Amino acid sequence: NTYISSLNKRLKRATKIRRGDLYAQGWVQAVSHKVVTHKRSAAERLAMASYKEKRWPNLVTTRGRDRTSKARSHDLQAKLQGLIDGDKVDFHQGVHGTKRAALH
Repeated sequence: NTYISSLNKRLKRATKIRRGDLYAQGWVQAVSHKVVTHKRSAAERLAMASYKEKRWPNLVTTRGRDRTSKARSHDLQAKLQGLIDGDKVDFHQGVHGTKRAALH
């Protein structure tokens, strides 16, 4: 939403959506190399699967719309900006941390 609001206000809505999607694709592409899968035990995987089945019993996989198939050459700047912004992201997973004392 922040990226789309930075675009020229005179652009068509479809152009803004296409560039926003390209930005998001670039960001996800850059960030996907930084994500490390957390190792889960069999009990954790079973608990998550049963929760998912109980909470969303009719969940199905669907395909999203590809709004970027008609991308123009000047739209690729949006993907480049997404790649640049995605490279700036750092993920840190806290494990076995100690609780900090609260300020009173």
